[in-house]
Parts: sequence; structure tokens; C-alpha cells
Amino acid sequence: MKKLKKITTKALTVSALSLMLVSQSNAQTSIEACQTLPKAMESNISSWKNISAKGNSIIDQIDKLASNVNGILKIEADLKRMDKQLGDAKKLFDTFVPIVTPVSSVKNVFKLASDTFGNIRTKGVSPAKDTATKIATQSGIRELQKQLDQNVKPKIQTTIDIANKNAAEVTAKLNSVNSSCKKLAAASCMLNQSFEQISNATKAASSLVNKATSAQNFYLGNESRLNDGLVKANNALAFSGDLSKQIGDIKKPISDIAGSVNKVGSLLDKKITIKVASFKKSFKLKDAFKKVGKIVKDIKKIPGVKNVEKQVNKPIEAVMNEVTKPISTALKPLKKGLKVPSVSLSSLDVGKLPDVNPDGPNGLPNLASLDPVLRSLMNACK
Repeated sequence: MKKLKKITTKALTVSALSLMLVSQSNAQTSIEACQTLPKAMESNISSWKNISAKGNSIIDQIDKLASNVNGILKIEADLKRMDKQLGDAKKLFDTFVPIVTPVSSVKNVFKLASDTFGNIRTKGVSPAKDTATKIATQSGIRELQKQLDQNVKPKIQTTIDIANKNAAEVTAKLNSVNSSCKKLAAASCMLNQSFEQISNATKAASSLVNKATSAQNFYLGNESRLNDGLVKANNALAFSGDLSKQIGDIKKPISDIAGSVNKVGSLLDKKITIKVASFKKSFKLKDAFKKVGKIVKDIKKIPGVKNVEKQVNKPIEAVMNEVTKPISTALKPLKKGLKVPSVSLSSLDVGKLPDVNPDGPNGLPNLASLDPVLRSLMNACK
């Protein structure tokens, strides 16, 4: 009889325990946080990651803008020097063309060089220089770049650090929430508090997270507007790399030609000898140019002499080859000229810089208030 009573008591105890566990398993479904919080936290983590990614993009765009602005300043300086060099060299060519005109082979090279320098200057270098100057001084892009680099970039870097830290911390909290909810669902632990107490204590958790995510997404919107403006400005300045290459391609030929024409003055004082048949006289080169017509007439009076002009011009051309040959070679790459970029200054206006101070009134939320709300759920099991 006692044995039967003992068995009955044990059975009742097991049955009561089973009912309690079933009740616990069903009751956990009433913990609102277990149903809504994981999804809210996943959205919050995603928002932090987006803020970090957009911040990295902004820093890349700020660095790219700095490179583009520096490129424009260098282009402007190069074009200013080149514009003056072309103008000075063309004046020299135009001064020497009348002097060398009696020898057509020399005149043609000098005339071609003068025309080429004039065209490349008026149709390419000068307008390109004006464009670069407008960008550098009138668009405000230089001042904007400095402001971005000095004031905005450090704030964005702080934002990235905060976003990465919070994404990791919220991920860890999410893992703990999921673990606690699984234990409660499996009724695999003894509780520190009743389900009702846990549910009441964690009721505000999802709302807090969603509110933080909303603030984060507002900040992300400011980041996106800044990034879009920077992308637009950098796209407008994308021509700088190609223009810099064009300038590099013509810089040396122009310098070579300018250097060659500068030698003409000293060459004109050089002595040459014109010897054809019985005619033999020495002249300064500048005098030979002046008298070449008369020399040809005199030599033509000598019987049996052929190709008089060619023979008279030969010693003149031999000396002038020192400048005409390098000029002719250097003119070839200048034929394509310089393409003038078309840039709208309005495309460089990124508008009013949005507030991206992570600690400002429109900055990033502090999730510290979430910890005490989650404590009862995290510590639900004894």
C-alpha cells in the first residue's frame, strides 16, 4: 500500500512538473521582445553597416576631390607658363619670318611653326587655362575641398568608428537575445522572474531600437546627400586626368621649338661661305638672307651653271638646319592641338554641407539605454 502511494505521489509530481514546463513554453510566446526585438535589432545592425559604408565612400570622394583640385591647380600653372611660352615664341617666329623669307624652305618651317603656335594657343591653351582658372578661383571648389578635408573628414572617420563598434555590439546583444529566447522556448532553465515580469521589463526594447534606427537612417540620409554631391563634383572634374596627359604630350615639343627659335639670333651672326663655280664670297648669315636674290642673279651670269637657287641656298640651309630640323620634328605631335574641356561650374556646387557631426543634435544615437531594458531577458535563467 505504501509502495503504491509512493508511486502515485511521484507520478503526480512528474505530471505537475510537465504541466509547469508546458505552461512555461507557452508563456514565453507572450514575451513581446522575443517576437519583435530580433528583427528590430537586425535592421539596426544593417543601418550601422550602411552608415559605415557610406562614410568610407565619403572619405574616398573627399580624397578624390583633393586629388582633382590639386590636379586643376597644377594644370592651371602649367597652362599659364605654356600660354606665355607660346606667345613669346610666336613673336620671335613672326620677327624672323621676314628675315628668312628669301629662302623658302626656311620660311615655310618658320611660318608653319608660327601658325601652329598661334592656333594651339588661341584655340587650346588659352581657353583651357581660363577654364582651369574659373574652376580654381570662381567655383569655390578649392575652399570646399579644404573645408571637407579639415572639418568634415575627421567627423566622418569618427562616424565610421562609432558605426563599426555599435554594429559589433548590437550583433553581440542580438546573439544573446536569441539565445535567451531559445532557452525560454525550450523551457531549459529555471527562471529568475516570472514571464510577465520579463515581458513587462523588455516591452520597450523594440521601440527603443526602432527609434535609434530611425535616427541613424536620418543621419545616413545626410551622408548620402553629401556623397552624391561629391560624386557629381568629381565626375565634373574627371577631365583633369585626360587634360593633364594632353598637356604632358605637348609640353616637351613646345619647349623644344621655343628653345630652337631662341638660337636663331646667334645663328644670324654666324659666317658662311657661298661658293658656286667661280663665285666665292663669305657673308654673315643675316646678310646672306638679304643678298640671296642678288647672289643668284650674279651666279646666273656665269655660263653653264645650273640649279643656282639650290646651290646658293645650300650653305644657308645647312646652318639653319640646327633649328629647322628640330622644329619640324617637334611640330608633328602638336597637330592634334589641345582639347578644351567643357565644365559647368554649377556641377561643382555640392550645396550646403549637411550636418554630419556624430555628436551633434542630428547625430548618432547612444544605445546605452537599451542595456537595462534587456537585462531581465538576458538574465532570465538562474
